[in-house]
Amino acid sequence: MIALWAHPRSLSTAFERVFIERGDFQVFHEPFASCRFAGSNAEYIPFNHLSQSAAGSYRQVRDGLLEAATRSNIFHKDMCYHCVDELLADAQFLAYQTNAFIIRDPKTTILSHAELFPDMKLDAIGYEALYRVFERVRELTGNPPVVIHAQDLASRPDATMKAFCDAAGIAHRADALQWNAGMPAQWEAWREWHSEAGASTAITRNTARTYTVDIDTNPRLQSYYRHHLPFYELLNQQKLRLPVEVV
Repeated sequence: MIALWAHPRSLSTAFERVFIERGDFQVFHEPFASCRFAGSNAEYIPFNHLSQSAAGSYRQVRDGLLEAATRSNIFHKDMCYHCVDELLADAQFLAYQTNAFIIRDPKTTILSHAELFPDMKLDAIGYEALYRVFERVRELTGNPPVVIHAQDLASRPDATMKAFCDAAGIAHRADALQWNAGMPAQWEAWREWHSEAGASTAITRNTARTYTVDIDTNPRLQSYYRHHLPFYELLNQQKLRLPVEVV
């Protein structure tokens, strides 16, 4: 079982898409989202098409993943802020799997997130929860887990995926870095959040984007950035080092 822990808008879905293409892992897309966004007491988030029959509790989701892992290799991608307290308390679950983390420059992340969800909450930026779970995994294993930087994934996808696979002890599959455009079934509940990933056929370099929001003129987004920046910087110190690129 491999877990990729992310914050929103981190290119984690592109990373997950590679595992869908590989075909040798059963892939679960943000199963713990139901802990926060499904059921009668669900928190609001736009573009939410989660089935009301989706497993809603942390224990239900966790047990479902563990049961699936008895039958096949499992890859699941999720946001730590969906259930951070439960994760921190569940040493057995964290220790059972290979845990990896993905980060992206917080200014880009916050702008991308605010474009889709202007009323997002502070904790939904995600870096603090991500760092807390990272530290818990390091405490449990005695070693820092793998941290992937989205910029490396976008600019050097083959080298980044190979370095990750080497660290995770699985075979690198370069053929899985290309695919046919389309919305995988795993993404349907959040399809509007993944429109660009669904239209993609490979991981490509990020292009400059213009957003309708601006951190520099938005005090709330500035406060979000100041709060989460230290956690990003700590995680960035641990990012996966890639071999020097030969030009």
